[in-house]
Amino acid sequence: MTFPSVLSPPVCAAVALIAFSSASGASTITGITYLGADSFATGTMYGGTEVGGLSGMAHVAGAGFKAVSDDKGDRPDGVPPRVYDIDIDLSGDGLLTSGDVTVTGVTTMTQPGGAPLAAGSIDPEGIAIAGSGEIYIADEGFASSLQPPAVRSFDAGLEQQGTLPLPSKFAPSAGNGVANNRGFESLTTTPDGTTLVTAAEEALVQDGPLATGSNGSSARILTYDLLGGVAGAEYVYEVDPVPISGAAEQNGLVELVALPTLGRFLALERSFSLVAGILPIFGARLYEIDVAGATDVSVFDTLPGLYAPVSKELILDLGTLGIGLDNLEGMAFGDVIDTGIGAGMHSLFLVSDNNFQPTFQSTQFLAFGVDLATTPVPGPATGGLLLGAMAVLGAARRRRR
Repeated sequence: MTFPSVLSPPVCAAVALIAFSSASGASTITGITYLGADSFATGTMYGGTEVGGLSGMAHVAGAGFKAVSDDKGDRPDGVPPRVYDIDIDLSGDGLLTSGDVTVTGVTTMTQPGGAPLAAGSIDPEGIAIAGSGEIYIADEGFASSLQPPAVRSFDAGLEQQGTLPLPSKFAPSAGNGVANNRGFESLTTTPDGTTLVTAAEEALVQDGPLATGSNGSSARILTYDLLGGVAGAEYVYEVDPVPISGAAEQNGLVELVALPTLGRFLALERSFSLVAGILPIFGARLYEIDVAGATDVSVFDTLPGLYAPVSKELILDLGTLGIGLDNLEGMAFGDVIDTGIGAGMHSLFLVSDNNFQPTFQSTQFLAFGVDLATTPVPGPATGGLLLGAMAVLGAARRRRR
């Protein structure tokens, strides 16, 4: 998502029943430790490009991270949409400090045949890498001009190969689809490599209101079966109300990262508001969510009156860290930490989209150590539910208006 400057056909229900069909345990985050921060000033250059707009991040085993810039290619410098290679070094004391994050490469996203993607044709926000090496990019789209969001597939060299089918309920039109600047921000693959998961940042136009200081928003999570290349189950994620009210207030689901057990994810909610009309205040919260018991709403073009959303548990309100937060949008697990206070924990990194703004913002990286434990669950962790079972869902509740 870009903040204001302060200076396809529906698929049948049978497909949806495949996603997250079973699990033997539930990965639960039992502890999280803050390990420090590093940042790049706005205007930092690499390879003739301005490093900024980093909106999504994916781990490459043994080779650091890939971070997608949401530069649409329409800025004055004319640099096309691109992905950076990032190295993050936690060796030594196991903490993230100044100079520990370095850019090691940059690759332009291209059309089939090798020409750069046309300026303004894509708003890249999320990135995920399949086991085959195929790279997926979440495109937020441009709802104001009725360009729909998309999940685009690229080869390892970032030449576009295709676009996954989009259920029509997400396509913007009068009274329908993603709201402007509230399209696909998140992207992740499940541990078994069979399912790709994205989400609208907030409610679709026909599904309910956007988040304000007094109400939340019902965002749809959308899954894709990568083996069949088709859209699958959809679930509702209830976004919190904006925690700090102000001008241009917003809160949304900006990233999902799969946990080791199918159906569980770490979710990042990021909030924004202008205080006194000029000072941007960013907030961020991490939630563990579970689709077990959530209603598959893929057959509904508009959310029904009764459904069960995904469960969510607050892991960390980053506002309690006592540091200034930037516009955090990307998140990825890294390797297990082998030194320092986080030794034995799974590394977790967050990155901010600086909106290429030289005032008040920078590209911020945060590091955490995360403890994961596996606990038994009572029966299959089934996310896709038969329609006939909806009326007896104990956790079902009335949709917020």
